[in-house]
Amino acid sequence: MVFFIFSYTDRLRKEEKSRQELEKNRRKLEGDSTDLHDQIAELQAQIEELRAQLSKKEEELLAALARFERTFNKKDFKCKSNKHY
Repeated sequence: MVFFIFSYTDRLRKEEKSRQELEKNRRKLEGDSTDLHDQIAELQAQIEELRAQLSKKEEELLAALARFERTFNKKDFKCKSNKHY
């Protein structure tokens, strides 16, 4: 009977230790999950900022291209006009 009590007590201690270890791991995983969610949110904000910068650069490039085309067309027109004389 004494052996049964010791065996049962030992098993309870092991189960309690396992439960505590599981709880510790659960808390760690929750913390890691929170950190990862924060990192994802930060990266998404960076992506949006980069998209906005890219859009602005695309607009600037299109404007520069339009200016170049206008200048080129004016010079081309002047060259053609001068050939007639």
